[in-house]
Amino acid sequence: QSGATGATLAAVSTGTTVGTSSGVTSTSPTLETFAASVVASRRYELQLSASAADEGVYGLGSLEFV
Repeated sequence: QSGATGATLAAVSTGTTVGTSSGVTSTSPTLETFAASVVASRRYELQLSASAADEGVYGLGSLEFV
């Protein structure tokens, strides 16, 4: 498989993107972190996308406030 996979954190309540990862091209599990601006009481959704059609993508997400 070729191409990159990316992650986006979207604020569901406002329809805006609050953070985006760099592209990952690994074919094995890879840890990817990225910064995002979040606001308490809003709902967020982690969205994963592949650059190639019919490419399988999976992921687990967590949100940590620092």
